[in-house]
Amino acid sequence: MKVLHSADWHLGTFRSPVKDGVNLRTEDTKRCLDELIRAAKEEHPDFSLISGDVFHVGHLWSDRCCSEIVTAIHYIRELSTVSGQVVVMRGTPNHDGIGQFNVLAEMFANSPNVHIITAPQVISFEDTDIAVLPGFD
Repeated sequence: MKVLHSADWHLGTFRSPVKDGVNLRTEDTKRCLDELIRAAKEEHPDFSLISGDVFHVGHLWSDRCCSEIVTAIHYIRELSTVSGQVVVMRGTPNHDGIGQFNVLAEMFANSPNVHIITAPQVISFEDTDIAVLPGFD
Protein backbone atom coordinates (compact mmCIF):
# COMPACT_ATOMS: atom_id res chain seq x y z
CA MET A 1 0.00 0.00 0.00
CA LYS A 2 1.33 3.42 -0.95
CA VAL A 3 0.42 6.46 1.12
CA LEU A 4 1.27 10.02 0.17
CA HIS A 5 1.05 12.30 3.18
CA SER A 6 1.09 16.06 3.03
CA ALA A 7 0.11 18.85 5.38
CA ASP A 8 0.47 22.53 6.07
CA TRP A 9 0.07 23.85 2.55
CA HIS A 10 -0.82 27.26 4.02
CA LEU A 11 -2.24 28.57 0.77
CA GLY A 12 -2.42 32.31 1.02
CA THR A 13 -0.60 35.53 0.55
CA PHE A 14 2.27 36.11 2.93
CA ARG A 15 4.38 39.19 3.23
CA SER A 16 7.13 38.45 0.80
CA PRO A 17 8.80 39.92 -2.23
CA VAL A 18 6.44 40.75 -5.08
CA LYS A 19 7.52 40.68 -8.70
CA ASP A 20 5.27 41.90 -11.51
CA GLY A 21 2.35 41.94 -9.05
CA VAL A 22 2.89 38.29 -8.04
CA ASN A 23 3.63 37.21 -4.47
CA LEU A 24 6.80 35.12 -4.78
CA ARG A 25 6.06 33.00 -1.71
CA THR A 26 2.70 32.02 -3.18
CA GLU A 27 4.42 31.04 -6.41
CA ASP A 28 6.99 29.00 -4.45
CA THR A 29 4.19 27.17 -2.64
CA LYS A 30 2.56 26.34 -5.97
CA ARG A 31 5.88 25.02 -7.33
CA CYS A 32 6.15 22.75 -4.28
CA LEU A 33 2.60 21.50 -4.83
CA ASP A 34 3.38 20.94 -8.51
CA GLU A 35 6.26 18.72 -7.38
CA LEU A 36 3.90 16.87 -5.03
CA ILE A 37 1.58 16.21 -7.98
CA ARG A 38 4.52 15.09 -10.14
CA ALA A 39 5.54 12.56 -7.48
CA ALA A 40 1.94 11.37 -7.07
CA LYS A 41 1.65 10.84 -10.83
CA GLU A 42 4.80 8.76 -10.73
CA GLU A 43 3.91 6.74 -7.63
CA HIS A 44 0.09 6.40 -7.95
CA PRO A 45 -0.57 6.24 -4.19
CA ASP A 46 -3.48 4.23 -2.86
CA PHE A 47 -4.17 7.04 -0.41
CA SER A 48 -3.24 10.70 -0.47
CA LEU A 49 -3.74 12.27 2.94
CA ILE A 50 -3.73 16.03 3.43
CA SER A 51 -3.62 16.63 7.16
CA GLY A 52 -4.88 20.13 7.52
CA ASP A 53 -3.83 23.73 7.41
CA VAL A 54 -4.59 23.76 3.71
CA PHE A 55 -5.13 27.52 3.99
CA HIS A 56 -3.06 30.08 5.86
CA VAL A 57 -5.90 32.27 7.13
CA GLY A 58 -9.21 30.79 8.22
CA HIS A 59 -11.44 33.77 7.48
CA LEU A 60 -11.00 35.49 4.14
CA TRP A 61 -13.15 37.54 1.85
CA SER A 62 -13.48 38.37 -1.80
CA ASP A 63 -10.88 37.77 -4.49
CA ARG A 64 -8.18 36.47 -2.17
CA CYS A 65 -10.45 33.80 -0.69
CA CYS A 66 -11.67 32.75 -4.12
CA SER A 67 -8.12 32.48 -5.42
CA GLU A 68 -6.97 30.33 -2.50
CA ILE A 69 -9.96 27.99 -2.73
CA VAL A 70 -9.52 27.65 -6.51
CA THR A 71 -5.86 26.76 -5.92
CA ALA A 72 -6.77 24.13 -3.30
CA ILE A 73 -9.44 22.65 -5.59
CA HIS A 74 -6.91 22.42 -8.43
CA TYR A 75 -4.35 20.46 -6.42
CA ILE A 76 -6.90 18.21 -4.70
CA ARG A 77 -8.45 17.42 -8.10
CA GLU A 78 -4.99 16.63 -9.52
CA LEU A 79 -4.32 14.24 -6.63
CA SER A 80 -7.71 12.59 -7.13
CA THR A 81 -6.81 11.64 -10.70
CA VAL A 82 -3.73 9.66 -9.64
CA SER A 83 -4.68 8.43 -6.15
CA GLY A 84 -7.06 5.70 -5.13
CA GLN A 85 -8.51 7.90 -2.39
CA VAL A 86 -7.85 11.45 -1.24
CA VAL A 87 -8.61 12.42 2.35
CA VAL A 88 -8.48 16.13 3.18
CA MET A 89 -8.93 16.94 6.84
CA ARG A 90 -9.59 20.40 8.19
CA GLY A 91 -6.72 21.84 10.19
CA THR A 92 -6.94 24.27 13.05
CA PRO A 93 -9.74 26.86 12.69
CA ASN A 94 -7.32 29.79 12.60
CA HIS A 95 -6.01 28.37 9.31
CA ASP A 96 -8.84 26.28 7.85
CA GLY A 97 -12.13 28.10 8.25
CA ILE A 98 -15.34 26.10 8.16
CA GLY A 99 -16.54 28.22 5.24
CA GLN A 100 -13.54 27.23 3.16
CA PHE A 101 -14.12 23.56 3.92
CA ASN A 102 -17.83 23.86 3.18
CA VAL A 103 -16.86 25.08 -0.30
CA LEU A 104 -14.40 22.20 -0.72
CA ALA A 105 -17.05 19.70 0.43
CA GLU A 106 -19.53 21.08 -2.08
CA MET A 107 -16.99 21.06 -4.91
CA PHE A 108 -16.09 17.41 -4.29
CA ALA A 109 -19.54 16.15 -3.30
CA ASN A 110 -19.76 14.08 -6.50
CA SER A 111 -16.18 12.83 -6.39
CA PRO A 112 -16.37 9.38 -4.78
CA ASN A 113 -12.64 9.19 -4.09
CA VAL A 114 -12.31 12.61 -2.40
CA HIS A 115 -13.25 12.91 1.26
CA ILE A 116 -13.39 16.38 2.86
CA ILE A 117 -13.39 15.85 6.62
CA THR A 118 -14.36 18.46 9.22
CA ALA A 119 -15.31 16.27 12.20
CA PRO A 120 -13.56 13.34 13.91
CA GLN A 121 -14.44 10.04 12.30
CA VAL A 122 -13.12 6.74 11.03
CA ILE A 123 -13.33 6.24 7.28
CA SER A 124 -13.49 2.58 6.25
CA PHE A 125 -12.16 1.43 2.91
CA GLU A 126 -11.94 -2.07 1.48
CA ASP A 127 -8.46 -2.73 2.82
CA THR A 128 -7.95 -0.22 5.62
CA ASP A 129 -9.55 2.16 8.08
CA ILE A 130 -8.31 5.70 8.58
CA ALA A 131 -9.00 7.54 11.84
CA VAL A 132 -9.30 11.24 11.06
CA LEU A 133 -8.99 13.86 13.81
CA PRO A 134 -9.27 17.35 12.30
CA GLY A 135 -7.69 20.32 14.04
CA PHE A 136 -9.36 22.10 16.94
CA ASP A 137 -8.78 25.09 19.19
